[in-house]
Amino acid sequence: MRWRIAILVSTAIAEWFPVRERSLAMGIMNVGTAIGAVVAAPLILILPNVHWFGIASWRWVFFITGGFGLLWTAWWVCDYHRPEHHPRLSADERRALGAVLESAPDHGAGPVPRHLPNRVGQTP
Repeated sequence: MRWRIAILVSTAIAEWFPVRERSLAMGIMNVGTAIGAVVAAPLILILPNVHWFGIASWRWVFFITGGFGLLWTAWWVCDYHRPEHHPRLSADERRALGAVLESAPDHGAGPVPRHLPNRVGQTP
């Protein structure tokens, strides 16, 4: 599952960032996931000890964190647009992204076969 997320993030970064800025964007993304893990751990420890209307227990940690993940996914699916189709992108921003749009990855090549990533030993 983790490699699928990395592929989606890499695709989004390739669509939105110039080549010279992509490594910085990937670095920020990697730091963000690490910070998220550090911040989430204490919050997850606090949640079972807060009793909202007598219903909160350790089981609710899974519902709450899963709910955040589902909300994030719903927002991403509804609001993510490629730069050439983004409705709120101004003309100035389109010009700034001109080089990126010209070198956008070809999405017409078709999907990667499911068995292919599993051939690499580092892929879980």
